[in-house]
Amino acid sequence: MDVLFSDVRIVPDHFLLESPRRSVMLCFGHNEESTGEGAIAIARLLQQRGIRAEMVVDEGGEITREKIPGLSRPVGLIGIGEKGYATFELLAEKTGGHSSRPDKETAIDILTRGLYKLHQEKTPRRILDPTREFLKRISGSSGNFLNKLALNNLWLFEGYVLYKMGEDKDGRAMTGTTIAPTILESGIRENVIPTQARAIVNTRILPGESVKEIEAFIRKGVDDDRIKVRLTGDFATEPSSMTDFHSDAFRKVADAAMAVSDDLIPAPYIMLGATDSRNFRAISNGVVNFCPTTDGKGYHGIDERVPVKDFQRAIQFYTLLING
Repeated sequence: MDVLFSDVRIVPDHFLLESPRRSVMLCFGHNEESTGEGAIAIARLLQQRGIRAEMVVDEGGEITREKIPGLSRPVGLIGIGEKGYATFELLAEKTGGHSSRPDKETAIDILTRGLYKLHQEKTPRRILDPTREFLKRISGSSGNFLNKLALNNLWLFEGYVLYKMGEDKDGRAMTGTTIAPTILESGIRENVIPTQARAIVNTRILPGESVKEIEAFIRKGVDDDRIKVRLTGDFATEPSSMTDFHSDAFRKVADAAMAVSDDLIPAPYIMLGATDSRNFRAISNGVVNFCPTTDGKGYHGIDERVPVKDFQRAIQFYTLLING
């Protein structure tokens, strides 16, 4: 669900006394987890009607006490932009045969060797301005003196900080494009050598890079012309533009988050996943991704849930935004 705070009044005059001080639109896209066509249609319609939103608030960032070890305070991860998204098919083809008389190399061998070589090739990692601000804001709450020193002096210790962040999956995701095989397919019988081996590789692209560049990186990484690489899937997008973390939209979300969570550090955050909000950047410069749930559990898996306290906190958060 996206919440839009618009500078265009869309209610009749006789309802003004019963309305919030600003127009509020609740936008429900029906298929965010597939192609997001619902949100695309909503954003296009609002654009056609000349509606500009002062602020768009969507899911994404949350409050964390677990994901950043060594901090004495919780952190509000306030999303201000999103990494890009692209999925690629890697296909190796070779004459098959019977498993009793295997060739020196099979389609499976070709593909798995290519995936291994790709895994060894690391994408470049960088600390972007939002991540730099994020590190600056959390630095004062680190219980580790060396970490505190490094985070407060990135001009000198940026290489060390990148190294330390690279030891953690969240740190790697914040500072570079990620490439992950998610599906492997080959063979139909236990005694038949297959003629094809296929892998699906999903990527989340750091701002400043492109889908085309990551496709070229994968081709170079597998280093085998026998492996065909192509963009696939129903959805692909370049990294989004960024909301200014000095903007009123960010400040309002940060203020509301601090009001409903004690001792919170509000920090800008580049979203690792994709949400509907990217479509609303066509009508707003104030797109922010945040909901004050705490270290959510079970997303897209077994026992997905929201604690009652988080549900209550979210109601308070949105009430403050609407009335603010």
